[in-house]
Amino acid sequence: MTTDAIKNKPLQGFNKLSKTVLLYTPDAPPEIRKDGIPQPDLILFFSWMGASPKHIEKYTAAYQTRYAHRVPILLIQSDLDDFMFRSMSKQKKFIKPAVTYLDSFLKENPDARILMHSFSNGGAWSAVKLARAWKPNRAFTNTNNPIVAVIMDSSPSLPHFGSAYNAMTVPLATQPLPIRLLGSMFVVIMLTIVMLMDILGIQENMLYVLRREINDPAYPYIRADRVYICSESDKMVGIDGVIAHSQETLRQIKSGVLGDEESRRWTVRVEEFEGSTHVGHVRVDEPRYWSIVDEIWQRGVASSRR
Repeated sequence: MTTDAIKNKPLQGFNKLSKTVLLYTPDAPPEIRKDGIPQPDLILFFSWMGASPKHIEKYTAAYQTRYAHRVPILLIQSDLDDFMFRSMSKQKKFIKPAVTYLDSFLKENPDARILMHSFSNGGAWSAVKLARAWKPNRAFTNTNNPIVAVIMDSSPSLPHFGSAYNAMTVPLATQPLPIRLLGSMFVVIMLTIVMLMDILGIQENMLYVLRREINDPAYPYIRADRVYICSESDKMVGIDGVIAHSQETLRQIKSGVLGDEESRRWTVRVEEFEGSTHVGHVRVDEPRYWSIVDEIWQRGVASSRR
């Protein structure tokens, strides 16, 4: 696998596996903390659409500090092209190195426990793409599922024109005015087409696909303890859609659709922040945010039965 090291900040120390996949490999393996809770063997990090490296680094650096630079981080990025222009075959090509790495990592660490942290619809969509590409290589079961804890920050939403427009025009904010105007007009046209195609039954809205597939029993995310982090103040992902999905997830787990009685052990929580913006909850209350991360990881470790 060819990699290119990122030598300059931000994301210093990450190796680029493809256009959208980066990997941080520590010099030392994970360890047991003083409180007896093991560190994650790997962090699977899905950034939000158009996230700049310097903003991503605020989270990856926090993880590196919390775990003493001992935990690998597999970072999968998302951009507007994934939603508008890039074909699924090209998206699959870009994400394939992540699957190759995961297969190799789990072959060497068959009992590994993975923490998944996803941001916004862009990150959740990347998670779906990874699962689609990974599924043919691995059967995920109640006793053979490496992902033990899932954090869904600011997602998933229900289809909403205004919210989608707000989210998709964020990457245009730093562009010159003419580009911002043309880009905004293009987004309006594309969103109108997407919603009309959904209404007419030509093509299902991607957000409905995302909401369904992130909980597909054939994928690794439903068999884990999960927390949704959201805010009423988020103008890009409505809180109602997030809460509704959390309820759908809990119903799915408790229904027994995943198999044996043991499958009902996983928990689903919603943590609402006051006054925080889209993927900005950590800025409002950083201690609480990372406490939530710690708690869901501890629950995941306890539920994993390994």
